[in-house]
Amino acid sequence: PFVNGRWILLQLELRDSLLYNFNRHLTYYAFLLFRIATIPFYWSISAYYFQTSQFGRCSWSLIVILFVSGIALDLLNVQWFSRLKEGNLNPCGESDQ
Repeated sequence: PFVNGRWILLQLELRDSLLYNFNRHLTYYAFLLFRIATIPFYWSISAYYFQTSQFGRCSWSLIVILFVSGIALDLLNVQWFSRLKEGNLNPCGESDQ
C-alpha cells in the first residue's frame, strides 16, 4: 500500500509534502521490519528443522526450493532495502522509476 500511496502522491504532484515524506519513512521501516528483520528468524527455524528427522523425509526438490528460493529472495530483499536506504538518506536524489 505504501508504494501505491507514493505513486498517487507523485501523480498529484505532492512530492514535497509532509504526507509524501511520512509515506517514504513508513515504507522504509515497514520493509525493514517485515522483510529484513525476519531473515535471521527464517534461517534459524530452517537450521533447526534441518537437524530433525522430519527434514530428512522431505523430497530433495522441496529442500532445494527451500534453500534456493530463500537465498535468492533474501538477496533481492537486501538489495531493495539498500536502495530504499539510499533514497531515505538522500531524498533529493531519488528517481521516479
